[in-house]
Amino acid sequence: MDDDYNIIINLETDEKTIKKYRFYADRIKDYHDSLAVVMMAEFNDNDIAHVAILRIGYTMLRLGYQIWQTQKKQKHLL
Repeated sequence: MDDDYNIIINLETDEKTIKKYRFYADRIKDYHDSLAVVMMAEFNDNDIAHVAILRIGYTMLRLGYQIWQTQKKQKHLL
């Protein structure tokens, strides 16, 4: 991943990780799905990958649920 959390992975590593950890390739459709593959390739540990996915994927929408604020109001808090 780069500094902006864009996923960077070569095709060979991607395919090996999908096969090794038994991901369903046809179900990998969005950023979150791809992030799971990249984190497993990086850490080779399901628990660590899960924590990393939660931290990277924590969105302003989820923050709003935590503090009961709209996304517009949240931006003023940050």
